[in-house]
Amino acid sequence: MHLFLRVVVVPLFAVFLMGCASSARRLEVAAVSKIKVGVSTTAQVEEIFGRPSHTVIGPNEKSVARYYFRQYRVVNDVRALERQEHPGDILFRTLSVRYGPSRVIEQKLHDESVTPVRSYNDTFIAGPTLMPENINFIKENMTTKAELIDHLGEPTSQTFDFDGVPTLIWVSAKSRRLIDAEARQLVVLLNERQVVKGYAIILHDIPGVNGNWR
Repeated sequence: MHLFLRVVVVPLFAVFLMGCASSARRLEVAAVSKIKVGVSTTAQVEEIFGRPSHTVIGPNEKSVARYYFRQYRVVNDVRALERQEHPGDILFRTLSVRYGPSRVIEQKLHDESVTPVRSYNDTFIAGPTLMPENINFIKENMTTKAELIDHLGEPTSQTFDFDGVPTLIWVSAKSRRLIDAEARQLVVLLNERQVVKGYAIILHDIPGVNGNWR
């Protein structure tokens, strides 16, 4: 599990906080619908989307390729005071593709989320609070996916591993002007009953990202 977290979480967080991806790789529905489970090959997928953000290699020649797209959207259709408190939203899309030994798609998942960015006293905050007291309700083999969403809202990203195990990721970030960003990620693995199989909190200190909130 620790290896899986290392290869999944770091690329996801980097895309979430860094600059916008190329407009050619927005992971829109029209493009994603062109690739078919049981039909499309690795070469055909990469012809449309390019090389993945990263790839996880599993046993028996299985692999999972993940593509990410992030875009900051400024809120314009509200009053000035509301815009000061809620300056924008972060659109995040994930495309996960699992290949078998023949390099043909065995599973795919296209996910999209919108995370509001809030401003409080020159501090910009995105995502749910992921402090220990806010996630102590999570119990392995007990807490369900529905309960996670009820407490934390919709996840920032949904994906799976090379065995098809569902994985939910919540990102929480805070940035003050002229001060480095603080961020946490909650990564949750689910079993076939949509119950928590395992989870971990990943902590980050990322310098120089506060300008991206604007």
